[in-house]
Amino acid sequence: MVAFELLTRCPERIDRIALLDSNAHADRPQGRTVRNEHLNYAIEHGLNTLIHDYFSSVYLSSPNDEIMRLIAQMAEDTGIARYKAQLEILATRPDASELLANCDHRMLFMGGCDDVLCPPSEQQRMHQLAANSELVLIENAGHFASLEQSDKVNLHLYNFFGGAAHA
Repeated sequence: MVAFELLTRCPERIDRIALLDSNAHADRPQGRTVRNEHLNYAIEHGLNTLIHDYFSSVYLSSPNDEIMRLIAQMAEDTGIARYKAQLEILATRPDASELLANCDHRMLFMGGCDDVLCPPSEQQRMHQLAANSELVLIENAGHFASLEQSDKVNLHLYNFFGGAAHA
């Protein structure tokens, strides 16, 4: 969402941009209802419990307690107020498909092959919309490809952003 906002507000400041584990759709009608359930659950039981009870089965390609603890800690560090703000941003985001179709910037779309939340089909759709784009799908990775396959993700980012040429 931040990348789309940057492309909208200040495209002249961007040379190239990478979107990881993302989608270009506006929120679906049932999204707000589900997010409100998540928020209420987090308020009642805590963000750590929300992460484990609702997301441990969809965030990763395969179970990994260490990564799930890290994700839960990041959620706890963020706090309920910021989580609520994030949910509101998700609920009100515009569809960015037209933005992608009209974008001339070099773009990299990268996602996990096992991402349930932002599936490979959405990465492929965005790639097809953006004429000057690359697509990388990471094996054995879900929605948090950057945590599950950090070496692969980092290498693709390094190469896309120019590697040693921009160091």
